[in-house]
Amino acid sequence: MSKQPNRLSQTVNECRIDRTKPIQFIFNGKSYQGYQGDTLASALLANGVTLIARSFKYHRPRGILTADAHEPSALVQLGSGSKCEPNIPATTIELYDGLEARSQNCWPSLAFDVMSINSLFSPIFVAGFYYKTFKWPAKFWTNFYEPIIRKAAGMGELSGKIDPDTYEKAHDHCDVLVIGGGISGIMAAKSAADSGAQVILCDENPVLGGQISDGKPPLEEVSGKGPLVEQVETLLQLRDMNNVRIMPRSMVFGWYDNNTFGVIEQVSDHLPQPEKNQPRQRMRKIVAQQIILATGSHERSLVFPNNDRPGVMLASAVQRYIRQYSVRPGQKAVIFTNNDSTKKLVNDLNSAGIIVSAYVDAREDITSDFSDIQCSNILNGYVVDNVHGGKKVQAVTLRPCNGGPLKKIDCDLICVSGGWNPAVQLLAQRGQKPQWSENYQNFLPQFSTGEDFLCTGSLAGLESTRDCLDHARLVGEIAGKRISGNTNISLEKLTSITTTKELETHNTGFFEVLSDKGKSFIDLQNDVTRKDVELAAREGYRSVEHVKRYTTLGMATDQGKTSNINGIATLSRSLNKPISQVGTTGFRPPYRPVSLGVLAGRSRGKHWRPILRTPLHNWVYAQGGKFIESGLWHRSQYFPINGETMAQSIDREVRTVREKVGFCDVSTLGKIDLQGPDAATFLNRVYCNGFAKLPVGRSRYGLMLREDGIVFDDGTVTRLDDDHYFITTTSAESCSIVSHLEYCHQVLWPELDICLADVGEDWAAIALAGPHSRKVLSEIVDNLDVSNDTLPFLKAVTTTVLGGLETRLFRISFSGEMAYELFVPSQHGADLAKMLMIVGEKYGIAPYGVEALDVLRIEKGHVSSELNKFTTASDLGLGGMMSKTKDYIGHRLSQRPGLIAPDREVVVGLLPLNPKHSFAQGAHIITTGTSATAENDDGYITSAAWSPTLNSYIGIALVRRGRERIGQIVDIVDPLNGKKPVTAKIVSHHFYDLENTRVTA
Repeated sequence: MSKQPNRLSQTVNECRIDRTKPIQFIFNGKSYQGYQGDTLASALLANGVTLIARSFKYHRPRGILTADAHEPSALVQLGSGSKCEPNIPATTIELYDGLEARSQNCWPSLAFDVMSINSLFSPIFVAGFYYKTFKWPAKFWTNFYEPIIRKAAGMGELSGKIDPDTYEKAHDHCDVLVIGGGISGIMAAKSAADSGAQVILCDENPVLGGQISDGKPPLEEVSGKGPLVEQVETLLQLRDMNNVRIMPRSMVFGWYDNNTFGVIEQVSDHLPQPEKNQPRQRMRKIVAQQIILATGSHERSLVFPNNDRPGVMLASAVQRYIRQYSVRPGQKAVIFTNNDSTKKLVNDLNSAGIIVSAYVDAREDITSDFSDIQCSNILNGYVVDNVHGGKKVQAVTLRPCNGGPLKKIDCDLICVSGGWNPAVQLLAQRGQKPQWSENYQNFLPQFSTGEDFLCTGSLAGLESTRDCLDHARLVGEIAGKRISGNTNISLEKLTSITTTKELETHNTGFFEVLSDKGKSFIDLQNDVTRKDVELAAREGYRSVEHVKRYTTLGMATDQGKTSNINGIATLSRSLNKPISQVGTTGFRPPYRPVSLGVLAGRSRGKHWRPILRTPLHNWVYAQGGKFIESGLWHRSQYFPINGETMAQSIDREVRTVREKVGFCDVSTLGKIDLQGPDAATFLNRVYCNGFAKLPVGRSRYGLMLREDGIVFDDGTVTRLDDDHYFITTTSAESCSIVSHLEYCHQVLWPELDICLADVGEDWAAIALAGPHSRKVLSEIVDNLDVSNDTLPFLKAVTTTVLGGLETRLFRISFSGEMAYELFVPSQHGADLAKMLMIVGEKYGIAPYGVEALDVLRIEKGHVSSELNKFTTASDLGLGGMMSKTKDYIGHRLSQRPGLIAPDREVVVGLLPLNPKHSFAQGAHIITTGTSATAENDDGYITSAAWSPTLNSYIGIALVRRGRERIGQIVDIVDPLNGKKPVTAKIVSHHFYDLENTRVTA
């Protein structure tokens, strides 16, 4: 007995499978056999497995509907452990040895699913059920409704483990991009390539050819010189052309600006294990000059009672399983159609040994010739009134459209065809809304040609193979001529092909059977029924977009490719409006689901964002310094010695700066070089304080606002020469400030004669701070008087250190001590640090990290974390810096009533009454004696630290009317951490050296 009872004997037209390479796979814990070239769907059908999954809402038994990527029902959980992946259509999974898949959304088993009881409550679970039900009582939402809904949501399960696979990104360019590798796409690519154009041909399937399936046409087409044989020869020629790249397993998912296309290439999904260094998938960005869309059409189903039972399949899918995989999907078949495209299926069913019990055509008055159909039971003007069977189709009841007795026919396979929908999704992404065609009974592209694109094949409304080939050949020629610059192009021949032919399928526009004998499904994945759409219409939903969201129609993984038209037809009938007026929904990328892994590429884990290291990184590491991730930077956090804890190290480093001398790596500061005659004018416009009169050789603190008046960034500006400035910014905003200044220059004031450059990587920067900093500086600088008279506070000079090393030296302090900043070329940063350690040893020098730096700046009252994208200059106590004599970015909007309101939260300091009582950043301020509620919230802590200088915990906070409340006692509450309230006093946020005597000493 064969291990694959429904596998046909080998035939000449068998084109996908290789019987010499059997494959073992597991489905729901049971081992089966298939062949190389099978999909999981074809292999399961070959093994007689028809029950594949359970539906989302009602947990109804579901089988296989399609043979392509738009499968709405047969979704499975693929793999196990960390390689587990949910919601994959069985029709797209290429079989490989050891493949493991299982059904999802069922418990305890696929055959017996407890949640199928939901089907009994279907009168309750109608469209909008969640909106109508889970509203009252309000308190139930958080504790009862939401947990249940979240648990029930979704179908498959994520492993929760790290994905072991790798992904890549690539960029490509071509003259002509052909999307779709069927007969039209192949011919168009060959024709364009003959002109010398560089062509890329993408198709989502593993083999090209559509009907011909990789070079082997159906048996009856082999002899002679028919159009399919011609196409076989074209494909073989195409593969040998050097200016053509054929990309199978490559799905074009998005059409973006400037003819940029997103493409997902499945590199090793079909392999048991990727080869060494081989990614699972690769995302390509392809930019093309000309685009040929040959995306084809999708067959749609019909809506009738119990049309979701396992055994109900699209007619084209049945034909493909027979022709391409030598699989018999059933034993007795009924064909239910409204068009002529199913005629050839009868012969295929007969050749496969499948009994055609009835050919049911919903059309009553038709002129089609049925003489070549080998079926003794042709029923015109009949519809399927009901499908019988539980976990598979067992029989159908047929009803004549004009009344009469019902007919019940035994069968286990129903081949359905409701017509064909051109795949207009990519074109619609470009912004071209498709239009309804009464002749074709589908949505066609609004027009099939543009300056940079052309449509061909069934997408353009063509039906016969001969027309598709002729049209595609012309389309390829036109694209090639456009690339060569030939503007004398006539499109008359294209128009004649698409307008003079007769329709072949004769679709009459029948979509649904109006019967109440069972649920009639439109969207099989989301369990959206005909009655759901009718209910939405009755409840006032008129827009197709609103109905989509209210009923979840077309919101599944297939994005409505098998359901949208039928849903629109039901809405059309319910509203008594023609389909052309109802219209269709929008189409946005991606065309098909795309994994998050391939969108990220190699940007995951430590590769998620680039790691930035300062020029002193290796030196810090050699000193035993600890690092902290600060944005993209790895910065020195603290330098432990002799087994110190982190807190002990920070305290020691702070005291070293206050009492002796320390130095800190501040290379992460943004550094911008600005030059030009109009540089001062430019600075005056982007900063709120003035820079026009800044003398050469002096530095100034600058404050930059956004256009809405909120503080953007602070930093320093130093005038090195008449037309030369050096700008520093905060580390966090360095990239943003560069972009902002470039925008200001190129868009707002292009007339200004300036040039700016980001020189952040060119300079290493070290802050030298402490009472002995001048003494250390004097020993490393070359021939420069560093006394207070010649190098006062905010003075800047260009000099040399260490015997000729170019240095920019600034007398600037962020610590509250006498301090300097030294900027040297990046490659010499570590050398400077080493020399500072040697020269400063006798002065007690020590390096300090960003933790000590933060404590120093909090003690001094410098704002940093307080620049939180919501504060104004006045909030920060810097309102006096805002010029009243000039205009600048943010000037006007900074005066809005809401930004100058007297009850705004402003910067103040906080001292606990008990110095040992700590509080954390984010803790809230309430007036003592009031309850800790949102209504009584007066502000929050923005910065907090233990101050070894003051021997107390201190904090900076944003407090409502804070300056008016200096001296007031408040409570600091931290409900998130469950700490007891801390009583504190509101003080000035300048805790240390209020007179600045140490900075200017």
